[in-house]
Amino acid sequence: MEHYEAIANLNRKMDRIENLLRQNNARCEKMSNHIDFVERIYEYVKRPLFFLTNRFYAITEVHGIPAQIQAIETKL
Repeated sequence: MEHYEAIANLNRKMDRIENLLRQNNARCEKMSNHIDFVERIYEYVKRPLFFLTNRFYAITEVHGIPAQIQAIETKL
C-alpha cells in the first residue's frame, strides 16, 4: 500500500509539472509572437526613422545648434 501511495503522489507531481510546462509554452508562444510583431514594425519604420533622425541632425548643424544639446532640451 505504501508503494501505491508513493507512486500516486509522484503521478500527481508529474501532472502538475506537465501543466506548468504547458502554461510556460503558451506564454513563450505569446512572447515569441510579440517579438515577431515588434521586429516587423521596426523593419517597417526603420528607414523613415533614420531619415528623420538624419534630417534633424542636418538641420541643427546648419543652425549651429549641437544635436546633443537640442535633444536634452526637448526632454525637459
